[in-house]
Amino acid sequence: MLSRSLYPIDKLSTPLGKRDQAIILLALRLGVRRSDIVGLKFKNIDWQNDSITFIQQKTKIPVTLPLLTDVGNALMDYILNSRMNSEADEIFLRGHAPYKAMQPASASKVPLKYLSEFDSDDCPEKGLHILRRTAATKLFENNVSSSIISASLGHLNPNSADVYISTDSKKMRKCALRLYGIECSREELQ
Repeated sequence: MLSRSLYPIDKLSTPLGKRDQAIILLALRLGVRRSDIVGLKFKNIDWQNDSITFIQQKTKIPVTLPLLTDVGNALMDYILNSRMNSEADEIFLRGHAPYKAMQPASASKVPLKYLSEFDSDDCPEKGLHILRRTAATKLFENNVSSSIISASLGHLNPNSADVYISTDSKKMRKCALRLYGIECSREELQ
């Protein structure tokens, strides 16, 4: 059971916390891959038109995503108040000197600082990818078509989003309540 919020205030007020919040929101709200998050440069953000445009590392396909208010605010807070001075073109920097671009493996570990209280057996898929999956699920729950979800996640195949939005029957069974007093035979169930 999670005993505190996903974003503990004490951790978010630090420079690394502000960076981490922006990274988490890019994955959670927009479904951006970790390699694309660490590759984001200042030129990729169009503040005037509230959009983010970049060429995906994995597919080499250009994608333009809306710069949602919470994502934009987190990015701006990190850039203006916490990002160290650096010659790097990339927005996200390592947390220690020399201040250069983060590596994808480091970015993938960011959510673990904040999700550490979850039981690892209940959440085998960790890191930024689980947040990307959550973004796809949220779109699906809002009746966005599978092809649009695939396009927003930058998939080449429109059916690729299906694995992100599939129902996990095994985990759902763990949540099922027993119906005591309502007994039936196997034949009645079929």
